[in-house]
Amino acid sequence: MCEAGMTLPIETFHTILRASEEGCEFNLVHRIYSLICRHNLKPNNETFRIMINLSVRMKDFDGAYGMLKDLEKMNLMPTANIYNAIMAGYFREKNIKGALMVLKQMELADVKPDSQTFSYLIGNCESEEDIDKHYEELKCAGVQVTKHIFMALINAYTTCGQFEKAKQVVLDKECQLRIQMKLKVRLSRLLPHTGQMSDALEIYEEIKQAGCNLEPKAIISLIVSFAVDLLKQLKDKFWDDELAVEALCDEVFSHIAETEPTDLQIGLDFLRAMKEVLGIQPSRKSLDFLLGACVNAKDCLTSQLVWKEYQATGLPYNVLSFLRSLLASGDHKSAANMLKKIPKDDPHVCCVIKAYQMTYVKSTSVKGKNKKKKKMKN
Repeated sequence: MCEAGMTLPIETFHTILRASEEGCEFNLVHRIYSLICRHNLKPNNETFRIMINLSVRMKDFDGAYGMLKDLEKMNLMPTANIYNAIMAGYFREKNIKGALMVLKQMELADVKPDSQTFSYLIGNCESEEDIDKHYEELKCAGVQVTKHIFMALINAYTTCGQFEKAKQVVLDKECQLRIQMKLKVRLSRLLPHTGQMSDALEIYEEIKQAGCNLEPKAIISLIVSFAVDLLKQLKDKFWDDELAVEALCDEVFSHIAETEPTDLQIGLDFLRAMKEVLGIQPSRKSLDFLLGACVNAKDCLTSQLVWKEYQATGLPYNVLSFLRSLLASGDHKSAANMLKKIPKDDPHVCCVIKAYQMTYVKSTSVKGKNKKKKKMKN
């Protein structure tokens, strides 16, 4: 379009830049910027903000600062949002010195930090003194205390182990009622990861009594963390009895498989916690229950993840169970490929395969016919 001589608004490039960001194709920023310069288009502050953010996302801080200089050459004033993009990049890299350097550069450029700047600074503090220091700077600068600031305070205090102060943030007088509930939800998600289960459950009760719904991730965090905490205690008590611990884990997966509707995310989170937190490898029975849950949920993708767990732990597996999960989820192509590899000389195996096909393939075809009938009636 540019080569055809069409005049394009810079907003067209904003759309392409945002799409590149959403698709994680950060490296496209150089080609897009080159195109903008080659056709003498005039980028504005928003153009530079997105381009600088893309450069930072691929850890090209030199490229980001180069664009910042280009912005100044075009007589455009850098905004707090532009510096915030660079600061966020340094914090993602755990480069505290680099992030604080950005704050100094803002001061030299006479760019006032905004609420987003302070939320980054507070949220990444490693001590209570630093949190209080940045919060005092925020008040002196006359910056409004937003939801993001409150969230950052909760994150920072929780990370530093100051749980009482984190709870006090929720009760802040400046905090509006609707924001308070969001902060409580956030706190209920953070506390289980720091071992504060009783506090998390107490806040959960407050949220329920207020008639609000807790988001699924927060509920999963509570349930899995609570189960892991109990298992830690039991593991310490029965440290020399591996069978007892294994039986308890099997029981948890058994309940997950039986629960309606099936919530596979709880199962996956518990599996990860077992391996990473408790150092326990799942038994074949646990994986069988989890694979059964995949069948109930008709989730082919999770079935494949569980299938890999069998192979990773070197456990014997039942090919027929995996075949069942593929047929139940409607992945008939993968099921057909697996069928080719299964020997047909055992009449019992053939009987099971036939039963699976009758149950899952037939039910799928019936649904398809019903849909066709509906279309014809319409």
